[in-house]
This record gives sequence, structure tokens and C-alpha cells, in this order.
Amino acid sequence: MKHVQRGLLIVAIAAFFILLWKLDARVVLSTALGVGWGFLLIVPQEGFCHFFNSAAWLCAFPEDQAKHFRLRELWVLRVLGDALNYLTPSATIGGEVARAMMLHHAETAEARASSVVVAKFTQVLAQVSFILGGFVFVVSAYLPASPHWVRVRLGASWLLSLVAGAYLIYSIWGRHWIREAGIEEFAEKKLWGFGKVPWHLRMYFRHNPLRMGASVLFFLCAYAWSAIEAWLICHFIGVPVTWRLAFAIEVLSISIDAVLLVPGKVGTQEGGKTAVFALLGLPPASGFAFGLVRHIRELAWSFTGMTVMAVAPRYRRSR
Repeated sequence: MKHVQRGLLIVAIAAFFILLWKLDARVVLSTALGVGWGFLLIVPQEGFCHFFNSAAWLCAFPEDQAKHFRLRELWVLRVLGDALNYLTPSATIGGEVARAMMLHHAETAEARASSVVVAKFTQVLAQVSFILGGFVFVVSAYLPASPHWVRVRLGASWLLSLVAGAYLIYSIWGRHWIREAGIEEFAEKKLWGFGKVPWHLRMYFRHNPLRMGASVLFFLCAYAWSAIEAWLICHFIGVPVTWRLAFAIEVLSISIDAVLLVPGKVGTQEGGKTAVFALLGLPPASGFAFGLVRHIRELAWSFTGMTVMAVAPRYRRSR
């Protein structure tokens, strides 16, 4: 895995400079720096996205455990965990482990770890749902009506319906199936090597279908909020777009980011946005500048998170 990530990092860096050269570096940099005071809006607005993610994590606890944790604490740990995931080659796993370790010890380690696992699961569900639903919209509204894209739209529609149907079935009959499948006995034997984590997971999925749904919904809100950031960035780099087009940009961007796991999104952020803008008929150079602006926002939050982790005594000990 290390060799693969190093290879991807080298390719991404090379692609970054090749694209910068091809698109005229002076034009790209002047467009990105032209944002000016707009950074005062673009950088802080990410706090709302962290709020939705924190609320989703709170819903990943059973109700009797959730009352022991404050949303503010979860918000801080979301920032710290995202910083680790962003700046380290841990394939988005390092931040999840850190969140479980740094969380207030009002509950057992197994309960805290279980909440992180559930939150990661519901976040993946939200991401898949957002991408599938978004693809149906993007293909219908912005991509050519070719047979290929029609098949993509139909496939995304069927998969989204399958995800929604599976959750509906789980909400109605999931408790009975989980009990009858003998998962309780399997978990209590601790065959997975994680103590009572499987038991906590089984209890959550058996008794909390509504909280699980709420967690997915809050993560969906976080992904949708990113479209607001896309609209803001486009406004300040001089590419006025509608809300519908901003949503299309974000759907395609999240799809690319979900596939390319490069530390710090080096190269992939700018290259991905360049491809998205070109696909939607927007200036590719503006797409590269869009990626630079978003990179600045991500780095600002990541370095803030790492600084808090290094300075605050509680988080330093947990680290």
C-alpha cells in the first residue's frame, strides 16, 4: 500500500505541474489569488460542514450513550480527525482511530470505537447516495444525451433505488433478522478480536434504525453544503454559475475524490476540478484555480487541527 500511495503521489505531482504549464500558470494563479477577501468567507464556512458531520456522529451513538457527549467536543474531534486523514497516508483510517482514542472516556473504549465505525459506515452510505442521486441529475441536465450517459443515469437510478429499498427493509424487519441470524451469540464470543465492539455494533443496528437514518441524513447535508462552497468559489474566481451547476460541480468532484486517495489531495484536487470544469463546458483554467482555492481552505483547516492536537494537553496525550 505504501508503494502504491507513493506512486500515486509522484504521478499526481507530475500531473499538477504539467497541467499548470499547459493552462498558463500566470492566468491560473491570478485567478486563484483574485479571490482576495473572499477567503474570509470560503475558509470559515467549512465549519458548518463539520457541524453536520458532528451531528451525524452523535447519531451514531445509541440514545443512552449520546447524552454523555457534547456536540462541541465531537465538532473539534471531527476537525482533528479530518486533518490527520488529509495530511497523512492513512487511507482515511488514521483520523477515525484518533477520534475514538481522543473521545471523552464517559463510555468504554469499545463503545467509542463502535460509534466511529457506525459513523464511517453511514458516511459511506451518504456519499454513495449523494453520488448516485447526483449522477442522475448531472446526466439529465448537463451531459450529452448519448446512449452511454443514458445507461449511466439508469444504472445510478437503479442503484439509488436499491440503497433506499434496502434501508426501508432494514428499518421494518432488520431487528428480527439480526436476532434470528445468531449475530448476538457470534458477537458475544468475541471472535473478531475487538472485545465487545461487535456486540455494540449489533445492538446499535438492531435497536436504532432511525438514528442510523438520521446519521446518513446529516452526512448528506454536509455533502450538499459543499455545493454552497462550490458556488462561493466560482463567484469569487469570476465564473458565475447557477446553484444547479454548482451542485453538478460538487457531485463530480466528490466522485473523483472518492476514487483517488492521495495524501493532501496533491495534484488530484486541481486535476480533478480541471476535468470537471472541462466536462461541464466551463474554462479548464478556472477549474484549476478552483482546485487551488479549495486546497487553501483544506490546508487552513488541516493545519489548524494539527496545531490544536500538538498544543492542547488532552489531545497531545491521546496522540
